Parts: sequence; structure tokens; C-alpha cells
Amino acid sequence: MPDQYADLIQLTRDWVITTDVKTLPHALNEEELDILHAARTIGIDMLRATTDKWTIQRARGEVPSSLNENDFAALLGATLPVDQPTPPAQDPFYFAHLHVDQGI
Repeated sequence: MPDQYADLIQLTRDWVITTDVKTLPHALNEEELDILHAARTIGIDMLRATTDKWTIQRARGEVPSSLNENDFAALLGATLPVDQPTPPAQDPFYFAHLHVDQGI
């Protein structure tokens, strides 16, 4: 797997996932890591849309559920380069989206 996924693999190493009603529970595969990596480059809205049918069991004994805000924050934080500050998106409505995301 590409080195760019090392942080995603570390974050999701205990996850068991189903991506839709037709898939059996499994560890994230390279295709799903590709999806997470690509979606995070666009932002939280794309992560939500991309993973809306996913069900995650984060650790043994936990109840499976969909991804939540803590998961999105961890995924975004885990996949962003640590040596670069995150600039505001090149989106003129960046702050409007930020307020909507935060429910303000």
C-alpha cells in the first residue's frame, strides 16, 4: 500500500467495515483507503457523502455505527500533512461552509 496511507491504516487498524448491505464485514482494503484519501482532500462534506452508507465497528465489543464527527475530525487530521498549516479552502464560501458544518 502507498506510504500516504500509513496514517489512515494506523487510525483504522481496528475497524471492521461494511460499505453497503451487500458486503460482509471486513478490514478496510486499498480501494476504501483510496476513497477516504480522495474524499478528505475535498473536505468533510465529501467524507460524509462518500461514507454515508458505511457502518464501522471501531473496536471489538463496540456497537457498529456510521461515521460520526469525531471520526471525520480524526480522518481529516490523520491525513493532512503535519508540517503544513491548513489554509482556508480556495472556496469563497469557506466560512459559510464552516458555520454550516459546526451548526452555527
